[in-house]
Amino acid sequence: MTNPPPLPLRLIGVTGVRPVTPRMVRVTFGGPDLGGLSLAGPDQRVKPFFPRRPGTEPVLPAPGPARTAT
Repeated sequence: MTNPPPLPLRLIGVTGVRPVTPRMVRVTFGGPDLGGLSLAGPDQRVKPFFPRRPGTEPVLPAPGPARTAT
């Protein structure tokens, strides 16, 4: 069994923050890495990784072996 191709990583930034309710905000992301992004269906996921300190890049987890369904 071969490992699947690595997932694409995109470095993006916050372009806007707007209050929606007193306890909820809408955060808008953007950046050049989003160019060419296409959505193939409603089941696609986004997993954001945030930096520990503002102004630094996030530390991404190291990929492990592919898991198989049991």
